[in-house]
Parts: sequence; structure tokens; C-alpha cells
Amino acid sequence: MKPPSPPPEDLVIYEVKGVPDKPNTPDLKPGFLGFWTEGDYTFFFFDREAEARISAYLADSPDLELRYTHRMKYTDWQDGAGFAPLTVGPLVLAPAWEETAVNPDQCLIKIDPGLAFGFGGHPTTRACLQILARVYEQDRPLSVLDLGTGTGVLSLAAVRLGAAQVKAVENSQIAYEAARRNVFLNQMDQVIEVIQGRVEEYLDLPGELVCSNLHLPVQEAVLNGGGFAHRRWLIVSGLFHAQAEKMEKALLNLGFKTLDRIRDTRWCTLLMKGI
Repeated sequence: MKPPSPPPEDLVIYEVKGVPDKPNTPDLKPGFLGFWTEGDYTFFFFDREAEARISAYLADSPDLELRYTHRMKYTDWQDGAGFAPLTVGPLVLAPAWEETAVNPDQCLIKIDPGLAFGFGGHPTTRACLQILARVYEQDRPLSVLDLGTGTGVLSLAAVRLGAAQVKAVENSQIAYEAARRNVFLNQMDQVIEVIQGRVEEYLDLPGELVCSNLHLPVQEAVLNGGGFAHRRWLIVSGLFHAQAEKMEKALLNLGFKTLDRIRDTRWCTLLMKGI
């Protein structure tokens, strides 16, 4: 595997209406970093200006239309989270391209987010990590199902804390590739299986503990599809306060009890225990 290198300082992102009908990544080098599709839009990432190359590419794809050009720092793309090592309980998350020393009682996790969100500093991820560490202080779920794994942070943390088998599901191609890269960087490919696809299609996978850091519509699809039923532990995040109250009520009706809530000014993360 290619050694990880620091990310580019600057990003130029071309937001295009439409989705390429070609499954292969287009050849738009130099400076092309990859593309990400969300709904009916595609985002092409470069580390430099590339208007001429994008225009030529779109000229051959009449179903695609350039809408906006975004210019930002890579750290802003990562929600402003920096790359200093992050410590949560016994876990230390650190940039994969730097050498990081940890104490004997700490567990190092190397993260290379690439173009995907998820170094670990986002409030919902940090809250999930805090709750995950708490769960493993009192129990040891051996099987974990990580729905919407992103860059794989929670899956990696679960293994460091004691999980023996993790299924990590992610729909985004960029995040899926980042998660697989991080699994191999941390030498956990024998324990963590990263699966690309919609989480609704993998609700029957095993998991004494389910981590579900997703938007409300997807959380509701998981709930209605039985993905939370018969689990011992649930960590549910990615929800605004009112959304979390709605989800918590549904889970209480399903037979869970609330053990913890972590709130900030915007987000709420729930720890639920099966009765």
C-alpha cells in the first residue's frame, strides 16, 4: 500500500448537476483527487484550478452541467477539524502521515480521511467515541455493526477497545475507499469487513452493538427495517435535538432504555441498552 501523505492545503471543487454514466474514474490529471456523488450532484475535487479540463470533460457529457466552483482549505472541508492527535478515553486518533507516540495504556488509531469526512473531531463522531469507550468499560460486545462508517473511525475504535468482529457499511465511494485504507493502515483487515452499499440493505448483519451515525431519514429506515431490534447496545447519532427526541421515543417503545445523552448546541447522541 502507498504510504499516506499529508492532504493538499487547498481544494478546488467543481459541483456538477448530474451523475456520470461511466463507472470508471475519469482521467482528469494533473491535480485531480477524485469525485463524490450525492443525490443528483457530483463533486470533482482538485488541488488546483482545472476549469479547462472540467469544461472539456463536460462537453463530452451533455447530461452534466457545471453549477458552482468552490474554493476552500482542506481543513474547512473537514468541518474545520484540525489534525492534532485527538484523545478520547484510552483512544488516540492521529494523522496517518505523522509519527505519534502514545502511553502504554493508550490505543493508537491512524486516520487518513482523504476526501471523506471523518478524522474524528466532528462533534457527533467525538460523542460516539466517548460513548463507545464507556460501553467497553462495563461490557465487551464482540460483534459490532457500524452503519454509515465514513472513514471507519468507530469501527477501528471498537476493535481497539475489544471487538472481535466488525461489519462496517458505507454507501459513498470516497468514504468506502477511505475506510478500507484506514483498516489496512491499522492492520485490522482480518477483523473489520468494509461493505459498500446502502445501510438499509444490510440490517440483518450481526452486531451485539450497533453504531448508527446517520441522518434522520436513514435512521428511520433502519428503525422501520428492524435494524435496531434485538441488539444489546445502540449508539445513535447524527441527529438534531428534536430528531433525537423522536428517535429516542421510538427506541423506548421498541424495548430499549436510555443510558446517556450527549448534547452540544446542535447535535445529540444517544446510548441505548436493550432490556
